[in-house]
Amino acid sequence: MQPRLTLLALLVPVALTASASEASDWIMLFNGHNLDGWTQHGGKAVYRVDNGQIVGMPVPNTPNSFLCTARTYKDFILELEFKPMTGLNSGVQVRSEVFAEPKSVQVDGKTFKIPADRVHGYQVEIDPSERAWTGGIYDEGRRGWLKDLKDNEPARKAFKANAWNHFRIECRGDMIKTWLNGVPAAEIRDHVTPAGIIGLQVHGIGKDPKELEVRWRNVRLKQLDAATPSDPREDPNWTGPAYQALPPLEGEGWQYLFDGKSLDGWKVTEFAGHGPVGVRAGRLEIEMGAMLTGVNLVRTNDIPRHGYELALDAMKVDGSDFFCALTFVTRESCCSFVIGGWGGGVVGISSIDGNDASSNETTKFKDFEKNKWFRVRVRVTQDKIEAWIGKEKMVDVQVEDRRIAVRPGEIEDSQPFGIATYQTTAAFRNIQWRPLK
Repeated sequence: MQPRLTLLALLVPVALTASASEASDWIMLFNGHNLDGWTQHGGKAVYRVDNGQIVGMPVPNTPNSFLCTARTYKDFILELEFKPMTGLNSGVQVRSEVFAEPKSVQVDGKTFKIPADRVHGYQVEIDPSERAWTGGIYDEGRRGWLKDLKDNEPARKAFKANAWNHFRIECRGDMIKTWLNGVPAAEIRDHVTPAGIIGLQVHGIGKDPKELEVRWRNVRLKQLDAATPSDPREDPNWTGPAYQALPPLEGEGWQYLFDGKSLDGWKVTEFAGHGPVGVRAGRLEIEMGAMLTGVNLVRTNDIPRHGYELALDAMKVDGSDFFCALTFVTRESCCSFVIGGWGGGVVGISSIDGNDASSNETTKFKDFEKNKWFRVRVRVTQDKIEAWIGKEKMVDVQVEDRRIAVRPGEIEDSQPFGIATYQTTAAFRNIQWRPLK
């Protein structure tokens, strides 16, 4: 029977239903009977109402068409269902504008000439092609793509061809977030258009007549108070910050060690001169201290000393040294997977046979862009330690007959399980573990 060390396994609580009072805050933008409250701009696509649905049909030799709300909206959640035919690109405009006369606008130092009656602004893409970027965010009539889905395979796979799909779009302050059929799709922060109309696009099809259509139904909106940030857990589809969504972890049996709302089950490590530690927007945030700042896992559940995996997403926010030192148990001792140390680029295990991460066989070098999430995964078996950053394997070291230990000094206080930074501000999310079969 192998000795065991017990660590926390917290399951993330999620609200699955909306309250009756919340439901009463929604307003229907489409009454199901006619197009009262909507105005067409741009091209001459045909919009009509059929069986409680808005139907948009393209017309040859006309530009993109938009059926738009008469009024503007600033901070809101927009939900709707849509059913596009394969071959017809479409989209949902939010915070968009249209001018009665031609006008030039400047965005990020560039000048854009906007024709009269040309709808322009943020568009949540409807893309039934094989590319499948439905839910991405495009700046219609101005800058083009702001956030596509080439790095978000779960969202691409969430689209259902020739069937009803669901959008959830949240606009609050400078943030726009989208979900497709409950899957986080895209998130941006952009300051250009803080408010505007909502529109349903039918893309132009050129000269060839095509019998295509796109349908929308159940178009509803809930206005938000921008001064009070929303609790991301009010959304049953919340999986942590959607910005730069990472693919799901491989394998089964993953359990959360961080609930995304509090430091429940954790304590701030008593490093001398440590910086502030807190939780915001589903992230564990560790701010820069005089030297080390970190947290320890304190509540427990059975995890063996080997035969398990750990994983988390880590982001370097500010500073020039390691933004993640993940300390963990291996056999009868502990060690740390150091990421971004010794000036910001060293990766490795501290320590092996008395040599730290900068001077042993695991030493590697990697650039770490600020404000970007990196998926970190560590596998501990009886014979070896393996570690990955994204899909890149950084560590593969045998531990038999090796002296494995945490580097001498204050970092020893991170044992048996802890996360620390050195003179660096960082954020963490999706902290998980699982047993290996």
